[in-house]
Amino acid sequence: MWEATTINPGATRHWQVGPCKLWVRRLPDEWQTYVERDPDSPHVEVWAVDDPGPGEATWTRFAAVRDDHQVEVRPQLPERPVIVRPETSFLFPGGSDLTFYVSIPLHLGIFTGPGGERSLGEVPTVILSNSFFGEPTTGQLGFALKTTARRDPADLRQQPHLAACPVHVRNPTGVTMAFERLCLYTRHLAIYKGSNRLWTSLAEVTYRGPTEPQQLKYPDRTGPEAGEVEPWIPPREPAPQGRLQRQLSAFKSFIT
Repeated sequence: MWEATTINPGATRHWQVGPCKLWVRRLPDEWQTYVERDPDSPHVEVWAVDDPGPGEATWTRFAAVRDDHQVEVRPQLPERPVIVRPETSFLFPGGSDLTFYVSIPLHLGIFTGPGGERSLGEVPTVILSNSFFGEPTTGQLGFALKTTARRDPADLRQQPHLAACPVHVRNPTGVTMAFERLCLYTRHLAIYKGSNRLWTSLAEVTYRGPTEPQQLKYPDRTGPEAGEVEPWIPPREPAPQGRLQRQLSAFKSFIT
């Protein structure tokens, strides 16, 4: 499916991962790419088929390295954080913990050369809305997910452009808190191949009280619900150990 393929000069290959349609063309001394999105075809998968592409299209052009004819399309997670919300505000009494599951739309990274050493950039499979999380001077620019965090992974849409992310939330304090939204740093998440879908590594969030920053960890594993998985795409950036995230309206104290 995601394997590298050879494109000889004059040929064009086509991929479709969910709603995202991608064409890659090789000319004697350049690469060209073109992208369309069809929101009505989220379940479609097309892998490196010969296709000349749309007749009337504006292609993005890249200078090519001589004798470089190999292309690999790889899944990537968004570089900017995504804002996660549960279906409804969820209360966590002191000492409680739960796992939520989030569908994250992938980006398609386009790589050429032996081992995919050269990047032609990446394209999002879905255009997400910009969102700002937190206070004006200390907040974080990210993307707003169109889907909500679910309690049962079976409730997540199983589509080729989505990766399932387990988010484990803990409240070891003596204060009941309401989980309303969370800024999830996807650049610290890895991608795993599961038996029937892609998974990300686990995100662990620990509530530390109404005046303390929350602790976020991104361990090098996914949740047990994923079953047997194969590590595949490493994180864009290793996660700082025990990263702290300011309150930023992610959690609110409910009872003291």
